[in-house]
Amino acid sequence: MKKIQTIAEIANAHEGLIRKASQLVEAAADAKADIVKFQLFTADELLTKNHPEFKHYKKLTMTQDEWKKLVKIARKRKLKIFFDVFGLKSAKLAKNFNADGYKIHLSDITNPDILNYFSSSKKPILLSTAGANEIEIQNAIDVLTKRKKEITLMHGYQGFPTNINDLNLKRILELKTKFDLPIGIMDHISGDSNMSQIIPLLALTLGVSIIEKHITLNRNEKGIDYYSSLEPNEFKNMTKLIKNTVKTFGNQ
Repeated sequence: MKKIQTIAEIANAHEGLIRKASQLVEAAADAKADIVKFQLFTADELLTKNHPEFKHYKKLTMTQDEWKKLVKIARKRKLKIFFDVFGLKSAKLAKNFNADGYKIHLSDITNPDILNYFSSSKKPILLSTAGANEIEIQNAIDVLTKRKKEITLMHGYQGFPTNINDLNLKRILELKTKFDLPIGIMDHISGDSNMSQIIPLLALTLGVSIIEKHITLNRNEKGIDYYSSLEPNEFKNMTKLIKNTVKTFGNQ
C-alpha cells in the first residue's frame, strides 16, 4: 500500500487566536500527522452583517500576517498545510499563502465560481462528497480536471458528533468503483468514543488513502469543534495504530 496520509483538521479550534493556532500546529506535528488543515474564510463571505452569527465568525478570522506565520510553523515542522475555502476571496488568500492543497466543502460542490477557480490549479484537491449525488460529484470532477491534478473524494457524515449508524462506510467502496479516484474519510464520530480510534482502521480495510480527524488541545474545555476532536495524545495513538495496521496488509 502507498503511504496513508493523516490530516489533523484544526478547523476553527484555534478560536481566532494565533497563539492557540500555533499550539495546535505544533501538537499536530508531535502527533505525527502529515497535514494540518484550517478553515479559511472571511465573515462577509459566509453571512450578512446583520446575521446573529456574524460577530462570531468575525472573531474567528485571523490576519494575513498571522496565517503566514502558521504556514511558516507548519513548514518548519515538515507538515503540509491545506485550507478549506468558502468563497473566492478565501480561495485567493489560500493561494497567496502557497497552500499545499485545498478542500472544497460539500456546500460548494455545485458552485461554478469555486470549481472553475480551482480548475486551473495543479495543487491537490480534497472534494467532500458527503450528501452529494453521483451527478454532482462527476460534474465537479469534470470541471476540476480541466488541468491535471490529484483529486481525493472525501467520504463522511456532517453531523457532529456522528452516530455510528450514519457512518455508511460501504459508500467508500461505491465511490472507488464509480469514480476510480483516491478516497479519504473525514470521520466526525465523538472524540471520546472508543470507536474514534477504530473507525479509521476499518476505513483502511476499504482502501482509503487519507484519514482526516479533528484535533483539539483539550476536549474538556468544550471549545469550538470539540465534539469529534481527538486530543494530541489520542491523535498520536491513532497515527501509530494506522501505521501498524498498514504493516499487517503485507505487499501481496
